Amino acid sequence: MYFSLQRNGKLPLRFDGKLLAISDDKRLKGVRWRELAIYRMSSGQYVVHTIRRTTRQNERDRSAVVVRDSALDVLRLLACDGGRLTALDWRTLGSAAVKDDMLGGVIARELL
Repeated sequence: MYFSLQRNGKLPLRFDGKLLAISDDKRLKGVRWRELAIYRMSSGQYVVHTIRRTTRQNERDRSAVVVRDSALDVLRLLACDGGRLTALDWRTLGSAAVKDDMLGGVIARELL
């Protein structure tokens, strides 16, 4: 499947691949929340797409797209915020691991 992901201040990232998982923490956060999606490109690389959403006046949504070469790099990227995975990170990684053996293996080896 072909994807085109918007990025703040940059051209969209366009690639062929598979959506492994998408989750959000809107119910828990209220007026500001985060959406997290993990993709696997046909090249084998991973794409992590984070959107920070807001309903506050005078604030805009912010989008970041990061490409990583390995499943371990995805895990390190998500854990870089203080070394801890959030509930949203866990939920998204868990869903992605069901569809991607490499990600599942890294989670089992590094976290369990």
